[in-house]
Amino acid sequence: MKKMLSTLILLGCLIGLKAQSNDTTANVKIGGYRIEQDEVIFSFDPSEYSDFTTSYGMWRSKQNVKIKEVTLCGEFNGWMTTAKNFQMKKVGEVYEYRMKLSDFKGKSQVEFKFVVNNKYWAEPKSVYTNLTRSLMEYESPRNFILYLVQPKTN
Repeated sequence: MKKMLSTLILLGCLIGLKAQSNDTTANVKIGGYRIEQDEVIFSFDPSEYSDFTTSYGMWRSKQNVKIKEVTLCGEFNGWMTTAKNFQMKKVGEVYEYRMKLSDFKGKSQVEFKFVVNNKYWAEPKSVYTNLTRSLMEYESPRNFILYLVQPKTN
């Protein structure tokens, strides 16, 4: 009886390990956008950010910045922080901007970021897997990557 119980426990553990190793999406958390049908919907949720930076490397806490407007910036608009045609619309508590997938022809990935009040770069939290180091020379700013061709997972 003891041997059979031990075997059942071992079998249960092995099944649990197998299920964990096959779940490659468990650790993938994409931030800043979602794709629905033929559109990319960029999404800025202020509650997901705690820090902002300026172009001069100054860090600001979210508590010290009152959000009036949010602009989408990236490789697709020359990183223009004041591009009026890339201002995001407030939908509830979240800001959104929509682009057609066809606007990204020939691209497999594109870097982007959100700018608050034409001045502050919203720094994404490190929980997201679609981040890359910014080219800025100061303390570890990061950009989001929009994946137009989904990366392979192991």
